[in-house]
This record gives sequence, C-alpha cells and structure tokens, in this order.
Amino acid sequence: MKKLLARTAAAVVLLSGLVGLTPSSPAMASTCSTKGCGGEVTNHSSRLVYVVNCWLSSNPGTWRGNIPSCATQWSAYASNAYFALGHPDTTNNYPKYYDTDAFRVDAGCVLTESDNGGANQVYNNKGNSTPLWVKISNPSGVLIYSVVC
Repeated sequence: MKKLLARTAAAVVLLSGLVGLTPSSPAMASTCSTKGCGGEVTNHSSRLVYVVNCWLSSNPGTWRGNIPSCATQWSAYASNAYFALGHPDTTNNYPKYYDTDAFRVDAGCVLTESDNGGANQVYNNKGNSTPLWVKISNPSGVLIYSVVC
C-alpha cells in the first residue's frame, strides 16, 4: 500500500508540472486584450509611423525589411498586421494593438523617441534604402517625438 501511495504521489507531482504547458508559436510575441497591457506607441511627430502587432522571435531587437513576415495584412483592426499610425494618435486606440511589438523607421529618415518619457533615443536610417523595424522592449511603450526625412 505504501508503494502504491508513493507511486501515485510521484505521478501527481510529475503531471502537475506538465499542466498548463502548451506548444507556443515561435513566430509571434504574446498579445493582450486590455488597454495598457503591452507595448504602446504614441505618435507626436508630424509624419505617419508604421507599427506592427506581431514579431518573429528569431529577430533581434531590430530588423530590416519592408514588412515583417508575421504581418500578413494591412489593418488597424486585425492580428498579425501592420498599419500607419497618424498624428496625434496612439496604438491604445486600436484593440488589436494594445500590445504593439515594433515601429518602423523609414529609409532615409531619422526617428527620435523615448521609452515612456525617459531619455531620448535616436534611430538614424539615413543612407539606407531599407526600412528599419525597432522592437518595443519597454512594456510601457514609446513616445515618438520626431521623424525627419
């Protein structure tokens, strides 16, 4: 009887460690459905800024290209998508972008932003013919102050 109880207890411990494990897609970052739950982009510049609500986990913090392959459509209202955020606007106005994953610095442009009002960061993409996508690493989001092309 003691052996049976010991085996049962061991099986319960083993199985409890497996509960909740589900395969996850390496292609996308997580999403959320509540305002403020993820990366947010606020555009205070005078230009449109492209944003995307997915990210390939194999990409580092930046990626060069027109559109990340995870973004299968142009839409402000769909998952796995990208669109142009106007001024003044914020991705928190679009439920599918409550967790925005990246913003784009167009070829030939310089973008200045800050992580939630902190120190300014400048992304200089002048002299490049390919856009630069920058992953949002601060869950509070970024404020884009200027885009000069």
